[in-house]
Amino acid sequence: MEAPDRPRMDSPPAAGLSLPQRVWGVFVAPRTVFQSLDARPRLLGALLVLIVLNAVAGVLATDVAMQAQLDRMQSQPNADPAKIAAMTGVLRVVLPLFSALGPLLYVFGLAGVFLFVTNILLGGSTSYKRLAAAEAHIGMISIPMLLVRIPLVLSQQDLKVQTSLAAFLPRSDSATFLYQALAQFEVFSLWMVGLTVVAVSVLGAMPTRKAAVGVIGAWVVWAVAWTPIATILERSGGG
Repeated sequence: MEAPDRPRMDSPPAAGLSLPQRVWGVFVAPRTVFQSLDARPRLLGALLVLIVLNAVAGVLATDVAMQAQLDRMQSQPNADPAKIAAMTGVLRVVLPLFSALGPLLYVFGLAGVFLFVTNILLGGSTSYKRLAAAEAHIGMISIPMLLVRIPLVLSQQDLKVQTSLAAFLPRSDSATFLYQALAQFEVFSLWMVGLTVVAVSVLGAMPTRKAAVGVIGAWVVWAVAWTPIATILERSGGG
């Protein structure tokens, strides 16, 4: 499914963007960044930035996340206080670690999805490496996202703070289908969807409108499939 390398027609300045230029460019000139990655796909630097960002966020939110996990364990029948106490130290290490490794699943998973969308469904031509590099750079939207969400998490002592349309509903409605449906319309996620449209257009060498059909279509399929699952998880206390 991965396309072979093809000749690149990008200008040397586009191909030679530094990591800081690419990080900043995602916000101000994303098409230029993706043209740079099309000419020379660079993944490691952006991926390390994401890992560090998520590790820091995980450390900052550890106490909130740990308390949520301990509360869930204590609510179980026959909860063992000794085991719960022993889990405290484990969670303090494991939760930030999971947070730091999250970008790996995001980058490499979405790259596979959009390789299929770009090359198979839309008839484009790009490589897995280019799409992985693009997704790593799109992940820079986590910078403003974390700057907004972490203070909210710490002030509300709740990991499930909303920056989506679900914020207009009371938190007590979180186990309803409507709440979870509105939660899919999350401002930073939609920003990433928009950037993915641009990335697929540039990397797949296709019109933006065509790329939008495939990317937005994939997002709709995900939202429709995930909403009932999220509702069930929330009702069962596992969301």
